[in-house]
Amino acid sequence: MSAPTDWWDRLYTEAAAPAPAPAAPPHQRLPDWRTGEGIELGKPEAPAEPDPEPEPAEAEEEQLLAEDEEEPDDQEDAEAEDWDEPEARSRRSPREMLSAHSTQRRRFAILVYNGTAAAAGWGIGLVPAIHTLIASCAQQTQSTTAGVILGVGICIAIGAAVDQRTRHAWAPLAWVCRIPLASAFLALGLYAPNS
Repeated sequence: MSAPTDWWDRLYTEAAAPAPAPAAPPHQRLPDWRTGEGIELGKPEAPAEPDPEPEPAEAEEEQLLAEDEEEPDDQEDAEAEDWDEPEARSRRSPREMLSAHSTQRRRFAILVYNGTAAAAGWGIGLVPAIHTLIASCAQQTQSTTAGVILGVGICIAIGAAVDQRTRHAWAPLAWVCRIPLASAFLALGLYAPNS
């Protein structure tokens, strides 16, 4: 048999050498390559030197500073409170302020959307009808819990049957389909037995 002449032949005729064992990872992160610092991986690291104990004069100064921080003047406190309040408001970034504003607008829109739907349900007589149904159930069973369970069941049934299917429909149609659910929640909220 002749010796391999092509790179393909050499690739498959050479014996596969075992892969070298990976080197043990260093115990600390290597220095940043951009700084130009080098590190010798073969030598163990020298232990860190403990902080020197402060001199007596420095210890006395630190103690005096600590006492001053513990007991500020009342006048300085009043001035600090006057100045801290506007700074706290100005520290909020514009993005945080915009986020808070959009959250408030969204909550207000949800309140108006559901409130007008409940008012429309009251106007057409849906809220009093559901309220009467809840109250009569509680009176017949002589249990307030039964009335509340019926009211919650009505809310769940209307939400599953009507509201979930029309939530992303044309906006006026979705609002009209929200009327029964908002009316049921209002009737349940107004249900006050023994009053």
